[in-house]
Amino acid sequence: MQKDVVTLDLKEEGVKYKVYVPYKETDCIQRDIYKNNVPYEYELLQEILTRIPKDSVVLDVGMNIGNHALSFAANGYKVIAFEANPKMSAIAKESIKLNGFQKAIKVYEIGVSNREEVMHFEKEIPENFGAMSLTLGESMGGGDYLQTLR
Repeated sequence: MQKDVVTLDLKEEGVKYKVYVPYKETDCIQRDIYKNNVPYEYELLQEILTRIPKDSVVLDVGMNIGNHALSFAANGYKVIAFEANPKMSAIAKESIKLNGFQKAIKVYEIGVSNREEVMHFEKEIPENFGAMSLTLGESMGGGDYLQTLR
């Protein structure tokens, strides 16, 4: 597993944390993090950090491998994260554990919608897991139940 962990040492923010990237050979986001040693969408994350108060709670809807959630937690924010894809959630949870961020990041393994529905991932996209989307209805193996936030 150690070969699938990259340490991001972000001098500008003064933070250092690890990201688990087991699909770095195929997934474009994981490959980008591994090759560049910075979070995916790093400039965007830096800009967001300048705009939100330090005592904020950040929502990460569609957490994927936890890229954004990890960055926010490393910078001292509490994060509530949602990820319906069990494979991506497991990867994010491994990174959370590696960094001791269990109290900073709360993960909900559900999809988020404006109404309650049953949906499923129609197909896996190994070259970009973040591009996967949910489709209405059950698949042959069942579906994922989407809850409404109230």
